[in-house]
Amino acid sequence: MANLDLKTDQGLLKACKRAETDIDSSDIARVAQFLEQVHNTGPEDRSGEAFVRLVWEENPLCQLGHGDYPLEKAYKDADFRADFAGAINRTLPPPAQVQQRLVTLNWWVTQTGRLAKEHVEPNRGGKRDVPVTKTLRALAALFPFDFTPPANPPQLTRLAKAMDIPLKMRKHSYAQCPEKSRGIIDRLDKVLGSPPGSGWSGLATRRLLAQNLGNVCSEPAPELPEEPQPQAASQRLKGLLGFGGFWERLLSVIEYVKDNPTKDELREFLRIDFPAKKDGTLDAEIYSLRREFNTIEPHGDRWSLTDTGMQLLERGDPDVVRDWLLAQILGPDHVLMALTKQVCTRKELTELLQRVNPGWTTNAAPYQLISWLRALQVVEIDPRRNLALTDRGWQWAECIHWEPEFLEREPKPPKVDRNSTEKQSPMQPTPLATILDCFERYRGEEGLVFETAMIEALHLGLWANERRHFAVLTGLSGTGKTKLALRYGQALTGAEDERSDRMCVVSVEPGWHDPSPLLGFVNPLNESSYQRTDFVEFLARANENPSEPYVAVLDEMNLSHPEQYFAPLISAMERRAGHIKLHKLDEGEAGIPQLISYPSNLVLIGTVNMDETTMGLSDKVLDRAFTLEFWDVNVDNWPGWDKAELGKDKDKVKGALNGLMSVLSPARMHFGWRVIEETVRFMEQRRRDSASLSATEALDRVIYAKVLPKLRGDDSQRCRTALRDCEKVLSKHELHDSAKKVEELRQDLDQTGSFRFWR
Repeated sequence: MANLDLKTDQGLLKACKRAETDIDSSDIARVAQFLEQVHNTGPEDRSGEAFVRLVWEENPLCQLGHGDYPLEKAYKDADFRADFAGAINRTLPPPAQVQQRLVTLNWWVTQTGRLAKEHVEPNRGGKRDVPVTKTLRALAALFPFDFTPPANPPQLTRLAKAMDIPLKMRKHSYAQCPEKSRGIIDRLDKVLGSPPGSGWSGLATRRLLAQNLGNVCSEPAPELPEEPQPQAASQRLKGLLGFGGFWERLLSVIEYVKDNPTKDELREFLRIDFPAKKDGTLDAEIYSLRREFNTIEPHGDRWSLTDTGMQLLERGDPDVVRDWLLAQILGPDHVLMALTKQVCTRKELTELLQRVNPGWTTNAAPYQLISWLRALQVVEIDPRRNLALTDRGWQWAECIHWEPEFLEREPKPPKVDRNSTEKQSPMQPTPLATILDCFERYRGEEGLVFETAMIEALHLGLWANERRHFAVLTGLSGTGKTKLALRYGQALTGAEDERSDRMCVVSVEPGWHDPSPLLGFVNPLNESSYQRTDFVEFLARANENPSEPYVAVLDEMNLSHPEQYFAPLISAMERRAGHIKLHKLDEGEAGIPQLISYPSNLVLIGTVNMDETTMGLSDKVLDRAFTLEFWDVNVDNWPGWDKAELGKDKDKVKGALNGLMSVLSPARMHFGWRVIEETVRFMEQRRRDSASLSATEALDRVIYAKVLPKLRGDDSQRCRTALRDCEKVLSKHELHDSAKKVEELRQDLDQTGSFRFWR
């Protein structure tokens, strides 16, 4: 049967005829009797121990194998039985409503699996597994017209794939089993017609037939060639990302992903051991596990294991990834072949790898690759501190039946004529027209309101210097400075969002008095190791890909003095061969070079708010940066007005905000887009919740909370005029509490010579 093609109707028909010969008539009678008994049990009796035990334990639809989790505690637990009955007694949409029916069935699968999971004994790691196969078998008994054996998700997936059924999720996520069952049932009904006979016997025959087909499809696949088949050097992935924990961390992620977490759940799991890591770094680790090790893959908003990941879960053996690493990753085969000839120092292997890939101009990528080979127990340090092959390393080396290839060195760019007035950049940035097209798309998707002149000014200012691409966006809080920086970075790099490998967002914090929060530091508990940061790893990636732009956003960069934490970069960006000093340790032990080059493809965009909580910028910083100010805000241009659900209150809200903006702007006490949005959201929530506050009362409360706290200043004619006119606007719109507060501020100004909302 293995030679039949189940993708064609003729091949499937032949396979079914052969599979029918393995079905025993006594099995048909037993399954038919079981299905009839289940469906003759009324909803009121489905919480009884006898019924629950019948469905979960005495179910003849398929064998469980390794999925036979003991659930004796669940059968005796009245709460479990009640919850189970409550779940399965919900009304199922009719067959004609296909998608709604599948949504309900998927809910049953996940809800029932979670209920049963609570009664499974914890494994050695303290986690409880979902009894997936047992759950699906129970649901196949309860809903035999919607679920079909095999109940084992991998078998079900293989059968659906063999029958050429389109799958949203190719792997073994149990939450997608209803779709696979539906496809198998429909395909068999199309080829074979309605189930034979009448009553439960015909349905039992059809389900046992599917089970037999599933057993055939679960036979071991033909073994792969013993020798890995190498990719050309130009087609390989360039090195391996190093992250804390290496092999043990990879195995822990594999164990976690078997339960198909969402993307956010996986990121939070990775953050447990390294709470200081930012999303960009965690996403780079996920990328490594997906692309560099071929162990996980996305399906919708969830992650699942690849075949390699499943094998790694079962065996926990580095040999599982051997062929992939040797054939798909640039560098490991070179290292192993070099070590078959003689032991090498780390420096010698680093120099070798830099010849393999001339783009590795720093030691970072070679160090990470060598560290991975050590973590995989392929390479070890001998007593003389040289690197040598382990027994496993010799076995891996024997699989290399090819001559490892070197990447060709890219031709050097033409020398710049320093007498020429036309400066040339070693990297050509994304054209301005493309940047503007991207912002036009963002305008359509998000309603962004950045003026074309501002975008053009930022682009030209960043690229006017061939090496120093540094801009500072300053002005009013909530006017979109950070969003402009992020969207420009996306447009420049082609990234989908800021979690791209070529973007890095650094949230500057108060108290950064030296470069260590940005560039890392020597670990005080282990003075031979260096504590790296996301930003240093980002700089290393930028150095390794000099032809591509890399964008770092320093958000609120003046919460600390930039001259203190930013000094090494300020100095390095001015020198053509500028380097940033990191440490003086042995590079092999530290796992990172002593110096890192300042990348000429690095784009730095800092955002700055100017108030009493921030630091001023010195000329040393401003001389190197292109500065853009954000002060002008037009209330009518806020992009959310068309979609605002305010009804007849829209004009009231817009009028009050416009009036306040006009009188506060001359004194620089006005507000940005964020305040406008939050005011509108507050008023929308009032309507949704049918609050007892009138529209005027609600507007008074939100103006008091969002606009007035920004009012502060000293005795000047501008401030006096702003407060006087502000009180008039508030009184005109009957915002009495807010008007009273402004009157108090005017009294403070008269009595003390200054005023502020927070006394």
